[in-house]
Amino acid sequence: MNNLAEEQEFETKEETVAEAIEATKETSNQDDDGFEIEVVDDTSSKTEDESSNTENPEPQDEVDKYTAGVQKRIDQLTKRYRDEEKARQEASRLQEEALRYAEQVKLENEKLRKTLDEGEGVLVNQAKGRVAAEIDKAKTAYKAAYESGDPDALVNAQEQLSALQAEKLKYESFTDTATTTSVPTANSTATTSR
Repeated sequence: MNNLAEEQEFETKEETVAEAIEATKETSNQDDDGFEIEVVDDTSSKTEDESSNTENPEPQDEVDKYTAGVQKRIDQLTKRYRDEEKARQEASRLQEEALRYAEQVKLENEKLRKTLDEGEGVLVNQAKGRVAAEIDKAKTAYKAAYESGDPDALVNAQEQLSALQAEKLKYESFTDTATTTSVPTANSTATTSR
């Protein structure tokens, strides 16, 4: 009797599951949104995929070698790129440093040139003052020799006055040539360095 009861209970469970599926289909037909649900058994396709993989096996070592070779090539290209970038940066840094150094040398050169011009100007002015004082002294000596009537003293005073006049002319022309030659020299140097 127990077996019969169990069989009837099993049949009612089956009927209950079947009734539930049927009821679900009926409700889905009533709420049909245009979608249709289809249950597919894919266990057989998985076996086919697995069997196709086993038919065409690729050795893992070959893949690893290929991957290692590709990685090595990538590493080499990356290193080359980084080295080239470092070289570009170094060249740029050196160029900037050279420009700074050239500017520094130029400024120093201009400063020295200015100091030299100022020093030369001071020396020339001192020499002009000295020559002017000596010319005044030679004129006084010439007048004294002329008034005394001493021909030897007159000739000496005349020679001294002529020498001082020539020296004065030299200092005056030195100032003119120093200012005119220093400017073209700087320009010609800048022109030839380009």
